[in-house]
Amino acid sequence: MTRLSLLFYAEDPGSFRERVNLCKTRLKNCMAEMAFTREVDKVKHEAVSTLSKERRESFMRKCIQESDRVEQNAIYRTFSDLMRVVQEEYIRQMKKCIIMNEMHDPASFAKYLAVKVPIRLNKYTYPYFGVVASKKYNYMKYKTRIFNAHWCSDADVAELTAIFSKKSLEFMQKRYMNTVRESLRLPLQLEEMKKEQTAHCDSISKNMQIQWREFLVSEIRRKLRETHNIFESDLDKYSMSRLKNIIQRFELILNNFMR
Repeated sequence: MTRLSLLFYAEDPGSFRERVNLCKTRLKNCMAEMAFTREVDKVKHEAVSTLSKERRESFMRKCIQESDRVEQNAIYRTFSDLMRVVQEEYIRQMKKCIIMNEMHDPASFAKYLAVKVPIRLNKYTYPYFGVVASKKYNYMKYKTRIFNAHWCSDADVAELTAIFSKKSLEFMQKRYMNTVRESLRLPLQLEEMKKEQTAHCDSISKNMQIQWREFLVSEIRRKLRETHNIFESDLDKYSMSRLKNIIQRFELILNNFMR
């Protein structure tokens, strides 16, 4: 650092400051890494696992299969040296995992700061697969705007939806085919059975359409007459009103169930 801190006559002062600051940053990082390595080396070997025998044998078989033209003794010596390095690095990595796990506990912060070891916390990153980058925006602002525009923001509409859904479930219990033996007057000819079932289906359909619409109109009138103009005669005002959207919503639900 002493020689690197010398500013030469022909050197640009801005480049000199950048070079000195870069050196100081790299020195700081190097000292931090050395302190971290000392803490890693303090972990006992008994506290970590070693590379399993099956994995070492798997490496050996792979080396032999891919090096058939090389002398086997040379392969074994080279493999032994490399495997020793691999096992040492594996153990070192396991020790690092122990230290990193301890660093996630706030109670251990003082311990590592006392020996000048910077706290390392893993930063979780998420893949960008299928993610489109967007500008930052005020989430709560847009959430409030969407909530106010949604039908559930109106307590009367939400309650009316619950009532209508319950009524829809009741109508779903009705059957378009008559399966009650007492009302069929069995036995019947096939032609008579067809007429009976057709009449029953038509009766149920008409009854549902009339009752359902009457129920819908009466409930809308009862729940929304205080907050909306139910008897609006101006078509343009009605088209621009929120009441039209509410009625269209229930009409869609009605048509969907009737299908």
